[in-house]
Amino acid sequence: MSRILIIFSASFLLLLTMLTQCSASNVDQARTQAEQTINTAIKDQKAVEAWEEQKISLETQIRDLQMQKTWLEYQNKKYTGYIGEERAALNALETRRKEMEQINMLLEPYLDEVVVKMENGIARDLPFLNRERSRLMAFLKESLTDYHLSLSEKLRRILEAAQVEADYGRTLELIDTSIALNGETIQGRIFRLGRTALFFQSIDKKRIAFFNRFQKAWVPLPDKYERPLDLAMQIVDRKRAARLLVLPVLGGDHE
Repeated sequence: MSRILIIFSASFLLLLTMLTQCSASNVDQARTQAEQTINTAIKDQKAVEAWEEQKISLETQIRDLQMQKTWLEYQNKKYTGYIGEERAALNALETRRKEMEQINMLLEPYLDEVVVKMENGIARDLPFLNRERSRLMAFLKESLTDYHLSLSEKLRRILEAAQVEADYGRTLELIDTSIALNGETIQGRIFRLGRTALFFQSIDKKRIAFFNRFQKAWVPLPDKYERPLDLAMQIVDRKRAARLLVLPVLGGDHE
């Protein structure tokens, strides 16, 4: 605005000079020229001021864009690192997926072998809980042939069955049942000593027997084992405190 006033003052002085030097007939013409000069100067000054304002606005925008560019470069660098980490994680997952495929290819036939070995082991084992163990083997075989069952679920079931079988070797059990002894069917109780031995005591406690795993049959035990066997069964039945007892564990003529 100050520049406009300066230009206007200068133009006004110029106008006065022209008016004093010109004749009356030329006064109107001089006035018109002076006004045109002043208007032109005012327009030029306004254009300069508008350009100054536009320049300041453009400089501000440039600074903002530079700050934004710096921020975006920083973010781009950071996210580039993130992307690298994610790609590494995806590559690791892909490697694990391929390894799992190879494991699955080996595991499925191996599970079949495990069930066969488990079934053969039961067939060679002492004859206890035959019905329950047969049902378990049938369940495992059915699981292995179930197309809709995942491999992990098949593995879980087989591991649980293997744990059950392993636990039989660490437990004692009394089973009310009957056995065939010397051609007779006798009612009584079987004492299972883990997977080591099976003993039998008749209801009247007058007849005792031992399962001979080599002969796969029940054989009578000598009378000297009547008392130890009865005490052992009372201990398992929690009627007596635990104590050291001597019982045959090999079968046949071996004690």
